[in-house]
Amino acid sequence: MKEERNYTTITIPKALYEKISDAIKNTGFSSVSEYVVFVLRETMADIHKKNESKSEVVKKLKALGYIWSDFVKKDTDLKAIAVELKLNPNESNWEKFEKAIKKSNAMYYKITYKTLNNKENLKDAYAEIFDKDKKLITTVPIFKKDGRKIEGAIIHLKDLVSINRW
Repeated sequence: MKEERNYTTITIPKALYEKISDAIKNTGFSSVSEYVVFVLRETMADIHKKNESKSEVVKKLKALGYIWSDFVKKDTDLKAIAVELKLNPNESNWEKFEKAIKKSNAMYYKITYKTLNNKENLKDAYAEIFDKDKKLITTVPIFKKDGRKIEGAIIHLKDLVSINRW
């Protein structure tokens, strides 16, 4: 009876795959997979030898870029609340968004609009929310709706820095 081998697939960036593929030529490794398994086994052996705590291992993997920082989850939470806000820009959702900003990696905002000559035009304007590296996280409307009343909501972005003069 054949021995069943259990495998799983790990996804890595194509550029990294190509670098590894070039690096292992004429080294005795027959494939990128074989090399990656070797490196992971060595890494795990080192971890067990040093008896490192889980948090130390996670820190190292984060530093190497294998695990995204906790901000990614927090930015995902911010994006989810932004969707709620786009559907219903009421005071409650703005308050949730404001709390999520404080917990996220958000640092800057930029207002985008066609024209803002009256409150009705606020519906067409939005704020782009960026992280510290000025990478776009999400967009949100810049108005608040209370029944039929529409008003500006930029006050809820007060913990962020405006970059409209970028």
